[in-house]
Amino acid sequence: MNPEHEAPKTYLVEAATVLSGDQLEHLRRKVELDDGPTEPAQVLRSRDSGKHSFIDLTIRKGRNREVRRMVEAVGSRVLKLVRTSVGPLRLGSLGIGRYRELTPEEVKSLFPGSRRKPSKPAGPPPGRRK
Repeated sequence: MNPEHEAPKTYLVEAATVLSGDQLEHLRRKVELDDGPTEPAQVLRSRDSGKHSFIDLTIRKGRNREVRRMVEAVGSRVLKLVRTSVGPLRLGSLGIGRYRELTPEEVKSLFPGSRRKPSKPAGPPPGRRK
């Protein structure tokens, strides 16, 4: 997914600490990072477990290590990070390191309002074997 399409990306984040309501609200607003402010994020607390918070965090840009840097900016750190969806596509029960072909309907859902058909994946570069 090209970042210019700004498809929402949702992550399940396990934070190293229990995040306060103020910290979650800070994530929802712009967070100042070294390379500039983030866009507002959607943040939902999934649960707290002992010393950790589990949150669902949705961003649109997806800058380098953005989620990790956002959580660090509010005073915690990420212990586990799993992308659970991109746009309308959900990870579901797909295992780690596994993939599947998208259906034509799923491909269309990634390009709403587009009249052009998505191009087929290119073959291997010249001189390379499959």
